[in-house]
Amino acid sequence: FFFFNDTATTEIYTEQIVGSVRCVQETGLIFIAQEDQRIGQYFIPQLGPAPKWCPFLENITEELEEQLSKTVYDEYQFVTMDDIEKLNCHHLMGTKMLKPYLHGFLMNVKMYNKLKEINDPFAYDKFRKDIIQKKLEDERKNRIVIKHKKRK
Repeated sequence: FFFFNDTATTEIYTEQIVGSVRCVQETGLIFIAQEDQRIGQYFIPQLGPAPKWCPFLENITEELEEQLSKTVYDEYQFVTMDDIEKLNCHHLMGTKMLKPYLHGFLMNVKMYNKLKEINDPFAYDKFRKDIIQKKLEDERKNRIVIKHKKRK
């Protein structure tokens, strides 16, 4: 276990016997000498930044963080208790359909859209009317306005 601020940060398992563990000062880089031809090298961003002599580690971890955040939550919709009341889905509380997250829940996007359609069947019509109204207003703005001179 590696600890950071009195909490376990990570746990590293090796198949060989560990002889020694060394951390590079003020970085998250760890070397583990083990009964093997290779030295185990690990980078733990929570422990500190990458050393100046290997900045590519920071780039790799940033890319991985971006990829994870995009793929994990793309298929979920965040809903609050107010949304649950509006969608009338109290019966889903405590099931796998609603996953607790921060101050609300995560719900599958497909299920969210279906519940939204069921609870407001005329939402598409309203959406369509709003778009038409917006287009009409944009066209009115583009019209030529004739200014009349004031009579004296």
